[in-house]
Amino acid sequence: MASDKVPLSGSYRELPPNATEISPSSPDESVEVTVVVRRRAPLPALGTRAARPPSREEFAREYGADPADLEKIEAFARAAGLTVAAMDAATRSVVLSGTAAQMEQAFGVKLMAIRSGGQVLRVRTGMIYIPASLEGVVEAVLGLDNRPAAGSRA
Repeated sequence: MASDKVPLSGSYRELPPNATEISPSSPDESVEVTVVVRRRAPLPALGTRAARPPSREEFAREYGADPADLEKIEAFARAAGLTVAAMDAATRSVVLSGTAAQMEQAFGVKLMAIRSGGQVLRVRTGMIYIPASLEGVVEAVLGLDNRPAAGSRA
């Protein structure tokens, strides 16, 4: 683990119960993740009302991602050999694509294929690591796993 990387708070994952490890992920597997960055300003307290709802552009300008934060993610992606597939200040998201090997290197994770509940899934365990320069900027990295995030109650 490079010393310039720090764990992303709240990113710890364990294997699903009764999972069986099949193999490491193929290094050439295509992976797409969404990096969620912090808001420019906190949202107004619940129960407070504006005279009119803001437009998407106004909302993005007031509460979306700071362009400087998006530029930091873009620079990180370039340095890691990842492609910026999409970027949206209003949703505070940057979609990055690359190979499993590139994602493992960029985020300090190991991706593996498992069998769980009759499905073959790509998962990771442990923490996601980000450059120290992005600490406080990145709130989440979504999509390294493709296990279901929620399920129905039957």
